[in-house]
Amino acid sequence: MPSLNRTMKTARALSRIFSINVFLYTLFFCFSLLFTHPSVTTATPEATAAVKQERISLNKQFVLNVHVAWQGQAEDFIVVPPEPSLPEGLELVASSFTSSVQDERHGVSYAYVLGAQKKGHFTLDPIKVPYWAKGSEQENFVLTNQVSFDVVSFAFFRSGRMWLPTAGCIGIIGIIILAVFIRDRRRGTKKSASEGTAPCDMQCVMEKLQQCKQAKLQGDPVLFFQNACSAAEMLYKEDPASIGSFKDLLERVRFGGHRPPAEEIERFLRQLEKRAETLFPSKKNREDEYKKYCETP
Repeated sequence: MPSLNRTMKTARALSRIFSINVFLYTLFFCFSLLFTHPSVTTATPEATAAVKQERISLNKQFVLNVHVAWQGQAEDFIVVPPEPSLPEGLELVASSFTSSVQDERHGVSYAYVLGAQKKGHFTLDPIKVPYWAKGSEQENFVLTNQVSFDVVSFAFFRSGRMWLPTAGCIGIIGIIILAVFIRDRRRGTKKSASEGTAPCDMQCVMEKLQQCKQAKLQGDPVLFFQNACSAAEMLYKEDPASIGSFKDLLERVRFGGHRPPAEEIERFLRQLEKRAETLFPSKKNREDEYKKYCETP
């Protein structure tokens, strides 16, 4: 009997010790969760693809945008430029990329200029974007979403139901513009505008022509047509078609990979110079000043 009592007392003591140990371990674990900062893990990159237009005109160029973004540091990932798989009827004309950062969220955007050569409904498969994580020796990849669009003969209206009211609005606006044009022409505004060109416009035109000549000597067609467009907007205020031709050439040079020969650039420069000579012939000192700007530096 005495031995049984001792055994029971020992069991009670061990039970108390065990309960105290469990309480202490639980308390320690709770403090660990409260005061230990979790390790920061870098999120996996996310990739999206998009085309702004849902309907694209045949034989026109449009842009496919692929955006890759991740949270963390810029050096956490090395993104390999993706190569979109294009179906028959689409061709890659040019490509470019830009990078951005906002609130520790880094991004790389790829712009692919595509040409539509065939009518129909197109669906681009998810684009594979390879990347390397920092410290990893294995290449991973992320997929974008699918992109769908239609190539039509002339993409102007998003919905066929909007054709009639939109055409009516365009017709009304056209009639108003025509009436204003006839009224201004009768009042002789066209003549007064050509004879009374402000000196500031003349000075700006000559500066733009000088910049065109410098861009021509530097062999920079993009800079040349940028300045040529600015000069054309001042010289052809009442001729939108001429302004549009310069802007079309600028788009072809900037995004279409067009490299105009020196003879073509010289022809456009002479066209602008002759137009300027026609608008600013009134005073002798203006002619002398214009000729000074036309001299090759």
